[in-house]
Amino acid sequence: MPALSVQLAGRFGATTWENRNRCGKHHTPDAEVAVFALRIRRRWSHFRCIVKSMRDFRFSFNIFGFDSRDALLDRCRLGESAGYDTVFAADHLGAPAPFPLLVAVAGATGLRVGTLVLNSPFWNAALLGRENGTTDVLTDGRLEIGLGAGHMKWEFDAAGIEWKPFGGRVEQLSEMVDSLRTSFTTDFDELPEGRTVPRPLQRRGFGGWGGG
Repeated sequence: MPALSVQLAGRFGATTWENRNRCGKHHTPDAEVAVFALRIRRRWSHFRCIVKSMRDFRFSFNIFGFDSRDALLDRCRLGESAGYDTVFAADHLGAPAPFPLLVAVAGATGLRVGTLVLNSPFWNAALLGRENGTTDVLTDGRLEIGLGAGHMKWEFDAAGIEWKPFGGRVEQLSEMVDSLRTSFTTDFDELPEGRTVPRPLQRRGFGGWGGG
């Protein structure tokens, strides 16, 4: 019998004819072949169940700058035609403001759009909630928000924003997440009279990313 090897997944290891369990008294060669084939079928069925339970992969690309509006949109249309799902804008000094960029891209493509990632200490929670809600509406509910604690001290110094120790920045990030969750789920009758910001389309929350 030639060697037979089936490698289904790392967790299963390899099953081969040569390393099968043997019982010469009760198992004939034909019976061993049948049992071995049954083991393979069972493991393959389990493996297919694992694969089916996985979410589809999505591919994205980042925009860190552009020369003109036409150049930006051409790049994003090219990414969409190549099969990319999402485009992300960074939140750094020296880079374009993320939210106007995302609205422009969403108006010219079918891509999902997002921030990767916002420096939470740069933002006031109420104002960022307004930006998110308006952008979510203008992008037809395609907004994904990435939030980070900030990691480049020179940006904070240049912006005149306090550079806290890592634990303090993480605490700010946690508070920001809680505030944004509220801004996406609170009903208008629970807010002060006179609010006119459009209701976010993703009322159960927005797609989120975390970063440093």
